[in-house]
Amino acid sequence: TVGIRVVQGAARKDPGLRLPVAAYLVVISAMAVCGWATGRGWVIAGTTLFVISDALLGWRQFVKPKAWMSLAVMVTYHGAIVSLALSLW
Repeated sequence: TVGIRVVQGAARKDPGLRLPVAAYLVVISAMAVCGWATGRGWVIAGTTLFVISDALLGWRQFVKPKAWMSLAVMVTYHGAIVSLALSLW
């Protein structure tokens, strides 16, 4: 649902963005599915937080920005990086 709204918003901003944004959503979703398939907690947390971070970025850029989104993007992004790093331990 979020992805559809982000792609629609991107296309409204610039029709040439529809395909690249949709392709990126496919790639990030595949990353999440692969991460979840590992069954490893830190990998699942990292990939999930990464998807949330990018969903917030897309929503902020193409749908409707909110003041709190910049902080939420940074928190979820850094949480993703830390989680993925911990998964290597």
